[in-house]
Amino acid sequence: MSMLKGERIDGYINVKDNVKFLGNVSLIPGALPHRSNVYYLDGNYGSDSNSGKAFNGAFATFEKAFDVMRDRVDWAGTPWANLDVLYVAPGSYDENLTAMPHGCAVIGLGWDMRDGQCGVKIAPTSGSPVDVGSLVNSAFYNIGFLSADTDRAFDSTVLNNCYFENCFFSGAAETVDCTEAFYTSDVTKTTLRKCWFANAAYGMRFEYVDANDKVAYCLIEDCIVTGVGTCGIYTSANLVGPHSYIRGTHVGGGGQTLTTGINDLSHIFEMDWSCVEASTAIGGSGALRGVNGSYGNGVLLT
Repeated sequence: MSMLKGERIDGYINVKDNVKFLGNVSLIPGALPHRSNVYYLDGNYGSDSNSGKAFNGAFATFEKAFDVMRDRVDWAGTPWANLDVLYVAPGSYDENLTAMPHGCAVIGLGWDMRDGQCGVKIAPTSGSPVDVGSLVNSAFYNIGFLSADTDRAFDSTVLNNCYFENCFFSGAAETVDCTEAFYTSDVTKTTLRKCWFANAAYGMRFEYVDANDKVAYCLIEDCIVTGVGTCGIYTSANLVGPHSYIRGTHVGGGGQTLTTGINDLSHIFEMDWSCVEASTAIGGSGALRGVNGSYGNGVLLT
């Protein structure tokens, strides 16, 4: 249960004193490093002319908030990350983000990441919600990324040292028009926990583009991949990188006919305590590095 304690301002709760979120996320601004700033975003009542440092002076767009947070990074410093925090009021944000913050935490208030009535979704009328070259050292909690057409719901070419929890990556409901719910080509030490990937041709796609591409120390845990048509989790050939796992995750068509559940052409992932339901559970040439206590179409995988 989400619990907020603090002063009410214009119908909202000021989270300057204490914030405890769904998913056991707990960040207390007073306990953050002295270099950290806490920002607020409210698409209904904010303004990008505000400082963003209080809910009654919140930014109106992710683009403005991310610009401010990113401009504070000192790439020559040690540490370069400030651990700035952005709290986001519920609502639907019609934005196409082409740059993301680095070394920050972004926390959506609420839990409804599909309709945005009691939660946060980035849902442009057309185009990709997120299409960036890199995202580094950042965390996202309780955020929906929704594509209305064929564009990817989330596309970050490089994705290093990042954390996603209770996030929703999806195309238009009950279709597979969206090409990928989640796409990247170079991943190191990134965790996706309690996330949904839905309504797309590919649920998660890890694609080799050049010689530097890898999937290393990547954890997919307690996730659901559903409503996809071509492949639930896919890695193309030639990706390198050890120590990546799929744990406690369900992959299935969810109303769509899923051709291949997992097709790991680079043999990157080991899978524990998971289940796959598809015409072909595991791609013949895309076998996983290992399996333990996992099922494909009701049959124990070996």
